[in-house]
Amino acid sequence: MLHRLTAPGHWGYNAANDLQGIYLNYLGSAGAVFQADDKFAFANPRAEMAFTYLVDLINVDRVAPSAADTNDNNDFSRNQFLQGRMALFQSGTYNLAQIQANATFPWGVAMMPAGPQGRVSVTNGIVAAANSSSPHPDAVHKVLAWMGSTDGNAFLGRSGSAIPAVLSARAPYFQHWTDKGVDVSPFFEVLRGQQIAAPGGQGFGAGFAALKPYFAEMFLGRLDVREALQQAQQAANRALER
Repeated sequence: MLHRLTAPGHWGYNAANDLQGIYLNYLGSAGAVFQADDKFAFANPRAEMAFTYLVDLINVDRVAPSAADTNDNNDFSRNQFLQGRMALFQSGTYNLAQIQANATFPWGVAMMPAGPQGRVSVTNGIVAAANSSSPHPDAVHKVLAWMGSTDGNAFLGRSGSAIPAVLSARAPYFQHWTDKGVDVSPFFEVLRGQQIAAPGGQGFGAGFAALKPYFAEMFLGRLDVREALQQAQQAANRALER
């Protein structure tokens, strides 16, 4: 299908070096992990299968933009989609408002691709934190309590830009997109299945920075997938130990 959707100057899909929007979902759907016990753990056969599939979409099948365009530009694929030059754009709810505001053509939301383990989507946790040393602890407590309430959280959903974490506050979010004629239910249906957690933990930033050069070369097709994953994992875990 992606070949039929691809034409000169037009891409079928946004396979790319994108942690949140693309490859975490592919890892989960292949039965692989990105982290285990706060260490990077993606150098394994299932992860290799997932990354090989993505890299081949770019460099063999050529149904996705070159990594030379996407490795350092997280907005490239979204902009191609908005210009009518990409048929399928896989992303999260964080891009819905931008697409609604800028798309000049009819569009809709579909379920993400399924892998050997089905559709396994990445999930995120969010938190509102305050300074425990604030000279106004009572006021801080009241603000946090309001932010975590139905009334406070409902503000997040009224513009459709973010999903309220408080379940009872989600009605304005769904109503916003219903009024726009956009069915956002696929984003929630996929969560009924398995999920892969967003990575994090102490030292994650340093580790993720260390793996980036290897992933960049891998997605460019200049470094073998297995070799890239092994080298990237070693470099990332060494960075954790510093």
